[in-house]
Amino acid sequence: METKPTDKELEQKIEALENEAVERKRAKAALRKANTRLEGRAEDQNAELAKTVRRLEGEIKARDRAERKLKESDKRYSNLLNVSLVGIYQSSINGDIFYVNQSAATIFGFESPEEMLLENAIVRYRHAEDRKVLIQSLNESGRLKDFEFEALTKSGETKNLLVSAVLEGDAISGMIMDITGRKKAEKALRESEERYRSLFKDHHSVMLLIDPESADIVDANPAAVSFYGWSFEAITAKKITDINMLSDEQVFQEMGKAKAEQRQVFYFQHLLANGEIRDVEVFSGPIKVHGRQLLYSIIHDITGRKQVELALLERGNELENKTHELQEVNAALKVLLKHRDEDKKELEEKVIANVKKLVLPYIEKLNNSRLNDRQMVYLNIIKSNLEDIIAPFLHQLFSKFSDLTPSEIQVAGLVRDGKTTKEIAELLNSSTGAINFHRNNIRNKLGLRNTKTNLRSFLLPLT
Repeated sequence: METKPTDKELEQKIEALENEAVERKRAKAALRKANTRLEGRAEDQNAELAKTVRRLEGEIKARDRAERKLKESDKRYSNLLNVSLVGIYQSSINGDIFYVNQSAATIFGFESPEEMLLENAIVRYRHAEDRKVLIQSLNESGRLKDFEFEALTKSGETKNLLVSAVLEGDAISGMIMDITGRKKAEKALRESEERYRSLFKDHHSVMLLIDPESADIVDANPAAVSFYGWSFEAITAKKITDINMLSDEQVFQEMGKAKAEQRQVFYFQHLLANGEIRDVEVFSGPIKVHGRQLLYSIIHDITGRKQVELALLERGNELENKTHELQEVNAALKVLLKHRDEDKKELEEKVIANVKKLVLPYIEKLNNSRLNDRQMVYLNIIKSNLEDIIAPFLHQLFSKFSDLTPSEIQVAGLVRDGKTTKEIAELLNSSTGAINFHRNNIRNKLGLRNTKTNLRSFLLPLT
């Protein structure tokens, strides 16, 4: 049978339970405190973890961006290499080709870089010695710049190449330029300059090379040295303005015209070393020598020609003056001849008038008088001789109408004097029918046929 606890035991139990409750409260408080600390620590760890996650995400994104940029850069670099006009390559010292761009492949006559990678670089050298020199230079200094050599293309064509390279370990990296065209141009330029030099130095004409910007005499051939009288060093130390008698401004204006090819021929006066001034004819035009724009001038001494031209001009002036004098003399002679013709005409008219007034009336009276046969013979002789005397005057009077016969001229003259047909027939000892016949012929020949123009009125103004 269970015994009933005593009060003391109960008190001890109650006290123990109370202590246990207190301990439990303390434990719960400690547990709550610990939980609080753990929760705070967990929050801090979560925050730190979140920061770490965000940082990692940022790093991942940054790496992704970097990778994209690297890929883009690689792509751009690759594109630049492929589109570059300069050949880019990488090979080993033994000649194994690691990389070539399209330009390098094209330079050597290959269709693609892949095709050229199957080749060995050594076989592309036309002269094996060039390859040895290139490798030796790279071994000595690690780099090589602007090394020229002759290369062979895939088809065996020879090309002039310019290479720059660096040696890194066993790898040679560099660039190649095709300078075949430039070498040909340089050769042609050398040949052209040699021809120019030969023509310039050996020509007998005076020649100068002048800088149109500074007026410096850059070069002078031996003929120019001889003509001007200065040594080569002295004349090439001068400016063209020192020997041209124009002002400096005018000389530069003329050089501008020559440079622009607006004119090619110029006329100047040039000073010689002895102080003499010569007239010169200059043929000048632009020329490029060693890449420099100059004026190429050929000078001809025309002093003698100018003197001849001046003498001819003076002689021409003299002849012109003489011509004027002769013209004046001719004018005077024309006036005198005109006066003479007028005097002659006046004399002829006087002769005819005197014959008509002083002689013919008496012949008419004698013709109408009763003359014996002998007297009629004498009268006819007088009339005939008188007609012969005045016939030239009448003929000259009607010289404009040369198709008139002598009889028609006589009739025309008497018509002009106002004689009737009957009077003319009596004077000429002819019939009126014959005189009318002559009158009709005269009208026809003078263009008066079928017109109402009076024959005497038409003849009166004739001289």
